[in-house]
Amino acid sequence: MIYAIIPFQRSDREKHRRKVEALDFPVYTHEAPIAYFASYNGTTRELAETVGLVGGESGTGIVIPVSNYFGYAAKDLWEWMRIHENDT
Repeated sequence: MIYAIIPFQRSDREKHRRKVEALDFPVYTHEAPIAYFASYNGTTRELAETVGLVGGESGTGIVIPVSNYFGYAAKDLWEWMRIHENDT
């Protein structure tokens, strides 16, 4: 399942970046300066806990499961999404 991790506070973005870059599952951080995409096998709450969004450890934000997507973005984002959309 792909999730979008969206930090709310600009001041918290560096905390989020350090946290998601340390994860041991696929995370897309390129071309998405205000959101991250993670391929994670678990619940939204578990992922939020993993990146420190429960209790504000790494700031404020939200984790949203991505079941559909459409838009205009870099080719490597679309490739990453296609590769990881069926990860379990």
